[in-house]
Amino acid sequence: GGNLIVFGIRERRVLAEIAMPKGTEGIALSASGDRLFAAENTRQDLLVIDTASDQIVETIPLKGAVLSNPKTSRLIRLRVSPDGATLVSTNYASGVMHIHDAQNLADHVLIPIAKGPQGIAFTADGTQALVSNHDCGLITRIDLGAAKALECVEAGKGIEALTFF
Repeated sequence: GGNLIVFGIRERRVLAEIAMPKGTEGIALSASGDRLFAAENTRQDLLVIDTASDQIVETIPLKGAVLSNPKTSRLIRLRVSPDGATLVSTNYASGVMHIHDAQNLADHVLIPIAKGPQGIAFTADGTQALVSNHDCGLITRIDLGAAKALECVEAGKGIEALTFF
């Protein structure tokens, strides 16, 4: 399975369990906190969960999903930009990323990037994203508005996470 568990910090107990019979991948919370995004493992769909009801309210097929072994993780990662305007998803198995307008998630752009994308970080102004590519040791710089890769820089194999302070 891989169900999502909702734990109440104040209540100090499990409040809900959201059924995910095909397993889940990365998760991210909208800037307003009203939506939780999760990637479904088998079909590689983006699931939109209403946090008030703990129910899946929308299923969005991600463009460019590749066939791979559903018994192993596709390592899909999701991140919401600090301003809440953009959701970015990366797919390790296919070497692609998706740029979603947070107000219109289904109309997303597919960008091929380097093999094994994992970590995602946004620049302070929110116009660009950096994506770490675990397998080939690159960091790819993405222009979110133009929806295109600008450059790659060598950073060493095994990069899985990125953040800015």
